[in-house]
Amino acid sequence: RFLPPAPRVGSKLRYPQVLCLVCEIPWSSLFFKVLEVTEQLLHQTDLLLDFEHKQLPSDSYAGLFLTSLGCALADKPQLGSVIRVQLPKVPTPLAMSPPKRTCGGQDGGPLLLTEQFIELQVPPDCG
Repeated sequence: RFLPPAPRVGSKLRYPQVLCLVCEIPWSSLFFKVLEVTEQLLHQTDLLLDFEHKQLPSDSYAGLFLTSLGCALADKPQLGSVIRVQLPKVPTPLAMSPPKRTCGGQDGGPLLLTEQFIELQVPPDCG
């Protein structure tokens, strides 16, 4: 989605960095918000400038978040339900709009985004 800043030393080339989530479930609205959170977490580390890692380190902020997401989805939540995904402790709070409910989901208050967790709604259908 973005080009990282130019390297501090050496080449002025910038290569796009891509994070791909592979899942058999077509929940694009949920995964769009997940990628938005992940991108914010990546901006809080030097991983954007790091060419040593071939994959996302599991102990990075983004890696911890995605592990927490995997645990929340492992229970196979019902369509329309809300899952709560733990956020790692980060130096700067995430700056993004809170997630929104999709129509047709269970009634309830707004979804929450705090420093400790984010609530995400499983889409009410896969159609």
